[in-house]
Amino acid sequence: MKPCIFTTLTRVAAWMLLLGGLPNVVAATLLGPSPYRAFDNTLPGAGGAISPFVGQAFGYFHLETFEDHLLNTPGVSFSASPGSGVTRVVSGSAFVDSVDADDGVIDGSGLNGDSFFGFDGGVGIRFTFNAGTLGALPTHVGIVWTDSYFSYPVQFQAFGPGGNLLGTIGPTNVLGEFPDDSFNGETAEDRFFGVINAEGISSIFISSSSIAGIEVDHLQYGFKPNSAPQFTNGPDVTVSENVGPQTVTGWATGISPSTPAGIPGETNQTVQFIVSNDNPALFSSQPAISPNGTLSFTPAPNGCGVANVSAVARDNGGTAVGGDDTSDPQLFTINVSCPTNQCPSAVPSVAPTLSIGCVGLSNVVLAADNASACVVLDATGSTDPDGDTLTYSWTVDGLFTTSLDGAQDGGGARMGSGSGTVALTDNTLAVDVTFSGLSAGVTAAHIHGPAAPGVNAAVLYPLNSITTLGVPAGTIRGTVTLAAGTGGFSITQQSEQLRDGKWYINIHNASFPGGEIRGQLLPTAQGARTTNCLPIGSHKVCLTVSDGRCSDTKCVTVEVISPCQAIGTLMLAIEDSSLPRSQQRPLLATLRAACAAFERGDTVPAVNQLEAFQNKVRALVQPDTTALAQQLIDCAQAIINGVGGV
Repeated sequence: MKPCIFTTLTRVAAWMLLLGGLPNVVAATLLGPSPYRAFDNTLPGAGGAISPFVGQAFGYFHLETFEDHLLNTPGVSFSASPGSGVTRVVSGSAFVDSVDADDGVIDGSGLNGDSFFGFDGGVGIRFTFNAGTLGALPTHVGIVWTDSYFSYPVQFQAFGPGGNLLGTIGPTNVLGEFPDDSFNGETAEDRFFGVINAEGISSIFISSSSIAGIEVDHLQYGFKPNSAPQFTNGPDVTVSENVGPQTVTGWATGISPSTPAGIPGETNQTVQFIVSNDNPALFSSQPAISPNGTLSFTPAPNGCGVANVSAVARDNGGTAVGGDDTSDPQLFTINVSCPTNQCPSAVPSVAPTLSIGCVGLSNVVLAADNASACVVLDATGSTDPDGDTLTYSWTVDGLFTTSLDGAQDGGGARMGSGSGTVALTDNTLAVDVTFSGLSAGVTAAHIHGPAAPGVNAAVLYPLNSITTLGVPAGTIRGTVTLAAGTGGFSITQQSEQLRDGKWYINIHNASFPGGEIRGQLLPTAQGARTTNCLPIGSHKVCLTVSDGRCSDTKCVTVEVISPCQAIGTLMLAIEDSSLPRSQQRPLLATLRAACAAFERGDTVPAVNQLEAFQNKVRALVQPDTTALAQQLIDCAQAIINGVGGV
């Protein structure tokens, strides 16, 4: 027995592997009959006569070669006529015809290995899979036919979860070639039969039209956890008051039941959209997205305002064995504008950024010091249809900061101070504030608003349940969920107030019942152009522009990576290309040297190595593969430019 287990790969790695994989399927896909000498190309001489499952990113995969003279494959049983079983066990060595490579050499003979013998080809051999033992039914199954007596046609059938027939290959034969009418272990006639079905495979059945025996080998099976669907959301939508039913055809694009698109076994799945918003009163017919990506909604009569809408795609592939049937949420806004005021449009820009086109990365910032990078947050592209004066506020990863003291609460004899952060994720605030030095123990703490600094406002959210009470020093630490209607405001309005810097935290005690220390919740930065430094990682940068009556928020995702990480993506592109290993090795060696130099902080030698890589690409790749060469050269140049190279 020869088990093979492929661990579940990251989506990026799976994407790389699948680029050279099997063709797309629209239902159960039958494979073969195809020549078969070995499972993979490990031994010389296999050529293309290998398993089509090689290179696939399986969550679990098993290959049974019968070379231990046992059928002890986990989760599999067989049924066949009496006298059937592992060939050397039930019939000795006289009739053995194993896969060519099983004896360690590809030489045209299967006499020295082992296989599985079916005594009566007409009765056939059925292999049945146990979902309880395996955790799920396999999605990919294959078997290799190695011999039968006389050249009678061979038939292969596959069955789904309920025993339903997925498809049939044959009866098929090629006289004098397959079967070859010889019983001496020849392997040129060996043929692979297989099936792919995303919903699972309960059994396979292989037979011959002859009552004489048949032999099979290399039973192989595995399953791929369902991958999440994907789509690209369309732009924010703005309509006028009382405009009536709205339909935006093709609003969502790139709809696929898998990530990346085209994963074998998943393209037959269906995709539905789950749509929600934080201002349902704005609509008489709530926003919805059809499976083909059409957005529809109807604004409520005389209604105006902004709804923050979340759209999620869900396929019918399920979540068995770690699968994922739901996409990440995509956010957009529907703005029903009032005739008295038109809302501004936020256009955030982050610079400098670069694109590494050969691996599809964009909006990337290189941290030349391997720690962080400073960028310019630019809102000057934002517009207001009415020409109103705009204010600009920025948040990074939904983070707001606060600094509390007595001066903001009226001064006088007030004592103490505090500081901390509030992070907004969806409709949840994560509060983390520390305070100390108050004149008496804390009796209450609240979030108030909306109000400018120095102006009092009503309580919006009590914080007592997450506040250290009764002492002059402690913390406010926990979460608060925004609720529609709080203070008479929708969640959208509350979020706008928070982003506009109009909420504050107030801490009260017996000495100062109205509050001893107070701090405004402030966004990361304010202004049409500002500089902010970001650590390595993925960051959601949001810009809110307001004309005082209406605001708009747009977000962009910025990936801050080290130069070595950028080089790593370039190396992946090379490894996934069609370049032979003899060409890949010198290119990868040069990139590793560049990466090592960047890790040491030696930027100039690192840039020199990247330029050397470009020269090698011109010499080794460009003569035969001009387009790929140019992509690699451009990607290397993007990294050079990103670290300030010439």
